[in-house]
Amino acid sequence: MLASARGVVGAGLQVQGDCLRWQVASDLARFDAAVAAGRDEEVLAASDGPLMQGLEAGLSAGARDWLASERMRLQHRWREAAMRQLERLHRQPTEAAELARRALRREPYDDDAAIALASALHAQ
Repeated sequence: MLASARGVVGAGLQVQGDCLRWQVASDLARFDAAVAAGRDEEVLAASDGPLMQGLEAGLSAGARDWLASERMRLQHRWREAAMRQLERLHRQPTEAAELARRALRREPYDDDAAIALASALHAQ
């Protein structure tokens, strides 16, 4: 049966003991790879929407907890990339203001993003 499954899903099928895992390409995997490689522009180009948006209602309590934790992890990684990019954009106030606004849409009470926006607007 595993040979048949591998023929259908390809090389992404992994077997370890009695566990089966299908490793597929995803936007989340690309996001994590960009984070790991320090490719901030790719990280920032990721969707502004939350992970698995709209699917919370059908999940168990444990799955909802996992999803909330994963969303916080992704937001933290996105914010780190945004703050590094804002530092690089200090001589480009228009671009810095746009990125700071994006960061504030994601996290309205982010003091660092608000300060970056104020600084960028003042520099324009």
